[in-house]
Amino acid sequence: MTRHIEPVIPRKLPSFIVGGAANGDSSAALKLGLMIDEGAASSATFGAAGIWFTRACDLGDEVGCHNVGVGFEYGKSGLERNYESARTYYERAPMRGYVQSQYNLGSMYANEYFHDDALGLTWLLRARLGAQKCASQPICDWILRDPPGHIARLKSRLTPEQVAEVESRVGSL
Repeated sequence: MTRHIEPVIPRKLPSFIVGGAANGDSSAALKLGLMIDEGAASSATFGAAGIWFTRACDLGDEVGCHNVGVGFEYGKSGLERNYESARTYYERAPMRGYVQSQYNLGSMYANEYFHDDALGLTWLLRARLGAQKCASQPICDWILRDPPGHIARLKSRLTPEQVAEVESRVGSL
């Protein structure tokens, strides 16, 4: 007889986290969202992960803002696909220096969800600038390499003068 062994998750932990999130703890809200997304907490009991990511964002957590952006961009975490909403939440995170959101914003322009190639290139170059500070981390290395070719794609749609202007503006940050 094969027994299925469930991971041990303290039953009070999600309730404790909910209490923290309800009382203004952005880390608790983010943690609960992650637990729901990973299946360690029930969305039927605690609501969709996107609700908790939004709460974390509203409480000032840049990772929460980023996760709401991802949820809206891909229709995940209990959020419906909405590129405008994704952009809004991605924009909240990079204002706090979150390079993953800067990169995702730039990629949305490169993929022509929005039509301002200079702005898209600005976001990607800002992400690259920030990623230089953490180049040994996989996500930063990935941003620096830009395997999808978003930077090249955006540059190809701009004049050399526009590219130089964007590079100058980002270089002065």
